[in-house]
Amino acid sequence: MKKVFLKAPSRVQLFKEMAPEIPLPPQPVLTRRRIYGSENST
Repeated sequence: MKKVFLKAPSRVQLFKEMAPEIPLPPQPVLTRRRIYGSENST
């Protein structure tokens, strides 16, 4: 769901118009450790 808002700014505006009291989901924070862990998780 977060990628949807990152790739389409018009959807962010539509979301804010439809539900102004609900905050947007937080932006994903990618760290080295998280990327490293996801590659070697198998």
